[in-house]
Amino acid sequence: MIEFTKKYKAFTMQEMMVVLVIAALVVSISIVVLNLVQKELWIANKNYQKQTEIRLLEKTLLNDLNSLEMLYHSATGELIGFSELSRVDYKFKPDFILRNKDTFFVKTDKIQFFLDAEKVHSGTVDAVDMQIGRRNLFLYKQKAAAFYMRQLWDLN
Repeated sequence: MIEFTKKYKAFTMQEMMVVLVIAALVVSISIVVLNLVQKELWIANKNYQKQTEIRLLEKTLLNDLNSLEMLYHSATGELIGFSELSRVDYKFKPDFILRNKDTFFVKTDKIQFFLDAEKVHSGTVDAVDMQIGRRNLFLYKQKAAAFYMRQLWDLN
């Protein structure tokens, strides 16, 4: 009769189950951590897009203030910029701002218009004060010294 006395080295069923349980725990923890990281990245991306939209609005509005004559109509809620060559219409809505056919997706809490440091309800504008969330934008037209000299000349 043949005797099978030779022993083979192998893992027991209990050892294999322990390894599977530990592997399952590691995989489940990594999935939870991956979901948290994805949520944080999504929030960071959303904040970056919002800040980019605000910077783009700031740059565009500042350029228009300095290159065009700006008029505000409180009845329609429109800011109109014009020159001999072009015209730009801004329409301020609660959740976005339209500039001709462009849309800035920013939620404005407060908008005020100024002319020579005085609040304006309608008419010519040279500065805009906007509250967008926690960020406050104050944009103004840079005037040359000749502008103020002309004003002094007109007063005399």
